[in-house]
Amino acid sequence: MKLEISVLSPLRKIDSVDEIVLGKHGIYIKSGINSGTFLPQVASKTGWNLEEFLGRCSRDKAGIGWDGWKDADIFIYEAIILRE
Repeated sequence: MKLEISVLSPLRKIDSVDEIVLGKHGIYIKSGINSGTFLPQVASKTGWNLEEFLGRCSRDKAGIGWDGWKDADIFIYEAIILRE
């Protein structure tokens, strides 16, 4: 069994998705009562570009559609990964 724990930094609201550094930042997308998150390592492991990272989180995690992130609040965070 492999164990991985991600210790998250505080959320920081961003004004532009240009502030997101793939592989460094996780995202938390919130629109009304809907929300979703992807850890920073998701972009690295999948090879997604920024649009795919945002679109998949919006659609698959938050349930607000592929382009839902464009009208949502977006927060970023970093993670310290502990592995055993």
